[in-house]
Amino acid sequence: MTLSRRGLLLGAGALALTACSSGPVPVVTPSASPTGTVREQLQAIMDAYAANTDLLGMSVTDLRTHATFSFRGDFATNSASIAKVMIALAALRKARKAGEELSFEHYGRISKAIRDSDNDAADQLWEWVGGVAAYDALAADLGLASTHSDPRSAFWSWTTTTPDDQRSLMRLLATGT
Repeated sequence: MTLSRRGLLLGAGALALTACSSGPVPVVTPSASPTGTVREQLQAIMDAYAANTDLLGMSVTDLRTHATFSFRGDFATNSASIAKVMIALAALRKARKAGEELSFEHYGRISKAIRDSDNDAADQLWEWVGGVAAYDALAADLGLASTHSDPRSAFWSWTTTTPDDQRSLMRLLATGT
């Protein structure tokens, strides 16, 4: 599947819009023949959103060229449900370290946590994998320097991450490393 420049820009705009906590931002719809490089167009879109909030970051990779674009990629934010991906990885890691297959029960919990955003399933997995210690160790081993637990809380939903770390995590998942 080929991603057009317009599709990439509209996707970036939609992503930025969902991340903003303030009201709608007037953004000019790209023309049929956008001008400038994709990087310049992404920068213009993000600058428009950033005029209304500093609570925004984005980091993407072009899978064809491996070029990256980061706008406030170091913006640290509460992970909330994004942490469920790391919890699932921690569960897979725990089973692998034990030389075992992940149980059907744990697979079911991962599925519920990811597909249904089931917090109870994520809570059960969090406890089973070892909570904060397992999460922080996994983040460190994956090279996610800005992804970590919050010392004020033992809850997974209080973990912190950045757009750049999430881009790195998605790369690791996509390449199977």
